Amino acid sequence: MDKEKRKKANADLIERMRRGEPLNTVPTSATWFPPRPLTIKSKKDIERLYGITGGVINETTEESKSDS
Repeated sequence: MDKEKRKKANADLIERMRRGEPLNTVPTSATWFPPRPLTIKSKKDIERLYGITGGVINETTEESKSDS
């Protein structure tokens, strides 16, 4: 790029900055990942796997026995 083109590009950039224009070349929304789908968990299966009842680990599970 020769000096004249660079000067013109820099002047254009400075002018856009003064006007408060966004300087990004790609819109921010174009780089977003789509939202993940909701995963519905079965309370019955969670209780069966982890021994959780009422939000507290059941004291009779193997995990809690090994911690003692």
